[in-house]
Amino acid sequence: MSGYKKTPFYDWVPKPLMLLSIIWILVAYLFANATYSSVNSIAFGQLGLLSEDLSMASYAFSLGMVITMPLLLRFKMRFKSYQILYVTALGLMAINALCMITVNPTFLIILNFFAGGLKLMGLIEAVLPIMFMISPTMNRSIFYPIFYPITIVLGQGSAWLSAWLAHHYSWVMIYPTVMIMLAVVLLIALFIYHKEPMNRKFPLYQVDWLSFLLLGLGSTLFIYFMVYGKTLNWFESDLLTGIAFVIPGLLVWFVLRQINKKRPFITLSVFKMKSVLMSLPFMACMVVLMSTSKIEGAYSAVFLNLSTYDIVSLSLWMFPGVLIGGIGSLWWFKKKLGFKGILIIGFGSFTAAHLMNYFLFAPESEVYMFYLPMFFKGLGMIILYVALSILISQRLEMTGMISALTYLLIVRTAIGPVLFASLNDAWFTNQRQESYVSAISHIDATDPDYQ
Repeated sequence: MSGYKKTPFYDWVPKPLMLLSIIWILVAYLFANATYSSVNSIAFGQLGLLSEDLSMASYAFSLGMVITMPLLLRFKMRFKSYQILYVTALGLMAINALCMITVNPTFLIILNFFAGGLKLMGLIEAVLPIMFMISPTMNRSIFYPIFYPITIVLGQGSAWLSAWLAHHYSWVMIYPTVMIMLAVVLLIALFIYHKEPMNRKFPLYQVDWLSFLLLGLGSTLFIYFMVYGKTLNWFESDLLTGIAFVIPGLLVWFVLRQINKKRPFITLSVFKMKSVLMSLPFMACMVVLMSTSKIEGAYSAVFLNLSTYDIVSLSLWMFPGVLIGGIGSLWWFKKKLGFKGILIIGFGSFTAAHLMNYFLFAPESEVYMFYLPMFFKGLGMIILYVALSILISQRLEMTGMISALTYLLIVRTAIGPVLFASLNDAWFTNQRQESYVSAISHIDATDPDYQ
């Protein structure tokens, strides 16, 4: 029997078609979600759901991606590429079809969790070939500055497409659109991916599935606590009080298993690395800066009178900043100029965007005034993504790097955003109530302004 082919394609497939297929797979999986946050404000009203239900579903999707990360190598060494594409594409098509019609929030959240895992497993089939095309030596200082801008632009493209379809047709139109894209992925896997058997299949029984369950359950309960805290009045709710006691127990149980297991689900040894300990607080600071997006959205809707489509279109002005930040990061790390300077530039760009917004948040402002803050926001975001990803993966072998990136993703896309968004929302609500009380206290029957 011949050795297992390094390329997933048949020998007769021309290289241009291979490249187009990989690009299509990347675009299809980056576009594929289960709920589309850019149209949540439209969807929850028509579905009769709380806005918290769709927020919880979105966070569950991110969580599904995060805790699938440690399984990627195992699945990649156990299943062939065409098998992974079959299962993930079909699974995401089925989930999109169900999410298009379901009105049960619990079912929607569960579907989103599984969709996140399927998306990441399918996405790796495009990421790995692109990684070797960008940097055959797997130099992360070259790969991240090129790949991250691509993913951010395509991610924003998905948000814009869903908002455009909702604006001109219906918010559900994004679902059949993504299903068609995934159907093309199925055809690619069926006709031009080879079916030769693998030389060796790695077993899945050595995976610590209990740790997977503990991490997933603990993170889900934490997200539930933060998302529904205001709705259920925090510790006035018996359910949230019980969850608050359960979460620390699950965390301790999970940590003890990682310490005592011969093959931990995600190793804790990476915390011995200074680069890992430095990266996570920096990423948390970045998430804090990004969590103000809800305030920006509220201002855009109320004072600028922008529709959901207009708000998403405004965010496209981040693209020039993302492009320049990617090129600048590539040059910076090629010159080996270190991390201190580029982190200052990244956080400085975010700070500049927030300062501009602070002075622009006024009833007389116009939409075009926010183009420059969006540019600096995109610039800061891409610089920090690239710099912190390179920093945290320094001097780590593949298993350690995946564990480190898993912790980074927990802070960046799962636990961090919901924590700081919830705190931001609580502050915003408190300020609004104080404003109401202040306004009411000045209302007087003899005041000509209120007659």
